[in-house]
Amino acid sequence: MLMTVLKGDLATRQSIAIVRLFKEMKDYIASENQQLLGCSNCVPIATLTAQHSHEIAEIRTDVARLEVESQKIQESLNHARKIRSQILIES
Repeated sequence: MLMTVLKGDLATRQSIAIVRLFKEMKDYIASENQQLLGCSNCVPIATLTAQHSHEIAEIRTDVARLEVESQKIQESLNHARKIRSQILIES
């Protein structure tokens, strides 16, 4: 991490300290949430999370499709306005 950008003994020591800190944080979180990690509700939560992720992906696809359609409609309206302006100018 840090030592790949900065060279030297200090960068190496700091990188090692950061890795150790993250390991300590992970261990602390795991020990404090032991009940949650072994809970019987984890399977339903995981199932719902997977379902919601799938639904979010579908919504994103729909939004992207609607954005394309909206852009086409906007372009059509702009084209119609230009034609109307040309007709008014020529009249």
